[in-house]
Amino acid sequence: MAGVGDYTICYKDPAEVNYLFDKLVTTKGHQLAASVMLFSKLQHVMWYGKPSDYSVPDEIKFFSELHTTWDDTRFIDGYPADYAVVARKKNSQWYLSVMANSTQTVKVPLSFLTSKCKATAYTDYNNSIKISDYSYNENGQSFTLNDTLSIDIGYMGGAVYVFSPETQIITVVEEIKNIVETQGFETKEIEIGAVFKTTEGRTLSFDVQSDNTEVVTVSMSGSTIQFKEVGIGNSYITVTANDGFGNRISDVFMFTVNNSINNAPIVINPILDFELAVNEVFVFTMPDTVFVDIDGDSLSYTATLGDDSRLPEWLNFDELTHTFTGTPIQSGIITIKVSARDEYGGLSSDIFNLNF
Repeated sequence: MAGVGDYTICYKDPAEVNYLFDKLVTTKGHQLAASVMLFSKLQHVMWYGKPSDYSVPDEIKFFSELHTTWDDTRFIDGYPADYAVVARKKNSQWYLSVMANSTQTVKVPLSFLTSKCKATAYTDYNNSIKISDYSYNENGQSFTLNDTLSIDIGYMGGAVYVFSPETQIITVVEEIKNIVETQGFETKEIEIGAVFKTTEGRTLSFDVQSDNTEVVTVSMSGSTIQFKEVGIGNSYITVTANDGFGNRISDVFMFTVNNSINNAPIVINPILDFELAVNEVFVFTMPDTVFVDIDGDSLSYTATLGDDSRLPEWLNFDELTHTFTGTPIQSGIITIKVSARDEYGGLSSDIFNLNF
């Protein structure tokens, strides 16, 4: 409960009865509950049977959506070798796991909930799993921290309840737009108070992170993001709003710092002329070392004839692989121009001849 556990979820199905199935004494509900209760960053499942044997897709969906890390964990109740109840939180959802070694009714206070919730229950039923959606509790109201659940657990059984907020507690009203600055701006501030909204009128706090502090560093002052220039390039900025009750949501945008003076690409290894044979296939992939951009900008390439007109029909240039292919059908000579353009419009060209 307090740390990482090594446990293989053994998920069986009676459609394929074999010696492995006979050796398992726990129920499917018990195994579902174990996948939540026993924390492992590498969650793995051993399937007992063929894929076609598992006829309830929602059970498979449960495992595919199961989290491998959690934001919060609460031990609710339990007794050694008898039963255990644990709740784990990820984002705005709570997963309640109940496991027992004997038939009993376990009463679970929902004191861990931080908002009005609906629930999806995964419980044992006739050697399978019953999946039930509950929009309201037995009093016709949303589940809250004041409720207590009575959960019937069979011998070596278990259950999982997934609680989700009625509505998204915090929402992004308007995404923060990407920011582009030119080298030398030094500092910048933007206000994000209107970006997020909480449905329950709670006061929000904010956290901000830069994924590339060699471009820009960030800090928060109330609801204002403060940026400080460090270098040239791109950084993804993540802003997270938190209501203090465990509910949070993030918005991500890009901050770009451009070079104040753009340097065009230059040719450092010119392409040599080629001697071709008529009616023989010509293939040439241009090395990445022909051009260099001292600003580190990404380059795109095009190819034309020396006078900027289109290449002849027999010759093709792939702009993704930078490869020329073609078969000359009669003798002659043509001049090829390869141009490299950086993302800010800087342009450079190299010229070479094809003799055939």
